[in-house]
Amino acid sequence: MDFVYVGGETTQTIRKLNTTDLVQVTESAGYGGDIYALTVDASFVYMGGLTTQTVKKLRKSDLAVVATSPNYGGGIRSLGNDAGFVYVGGAALVVKKLQKSNLAVVVTSAGLGGSILGLTAEDASFVYTSGSDNFARKLQKSDLAVVALSADYGGQIQSITEDSGFIYIGGTTTNRVKKLQKSDLAQVAQSANLGANVLALTEDASFVYAAR
Repeated sequence: MDFVYVGGETTQTIRKLNTTDLVQVTESAGYGGDIYALTVDASFVYMGGLTTQTVKKLRKSDLAVVATSPNYGGGIRSLGNDAGFVYVGGAALVVKKLQKSNLAVVVTSAGLGGSILGLTAEDASFVYTSGSDNFARKLQKSDLAVVALSADYGGQIQSITEDSGFIYIGGTTTNRVKKLQKSDLAQVAQSANLGANVLALTEDASFVYAAR
């Protein structure tokens, strides 16, 4: 990857930065609200957030908007994608599956009991979510039916990431990273208390990285 894409509050735009020196290359038009979620594929950036409550598809080359989804129904807090679809979650308490080509809604999950604060869709068959109701969930990609539920994390789960065999979650109150088995979301390990809310997670082949 040659570029980093960043968005947030105040300017409410996406900025494209060179990975070598983090110099800005281009900037999108304003989203119309705070940007809370980004996901990328080979050619496009997808963004979502508050106020506008839509997913926007931007061309990577110039960050021009090429498609906009229908209103999600609440603030968008999480996005993921696979080869054909974008998955969106947030304050509407549901996950929606959108066609990448035009961002039309193709499936909507049942209500999940809390705001969807984290979402990952790298797995071939399942989407994993984390939420304000303290639970992680495993959803079938085909129909977004829930097929597994974690134990109570002990606080809101703000962040989630995955590798080939496990899900990693972090959040408030408990202030720990927990490692869950993908098959049934059973806990297999947890970190020490990190002393602050775990707000973001990512991983590589050997390590998990937590922001607090």
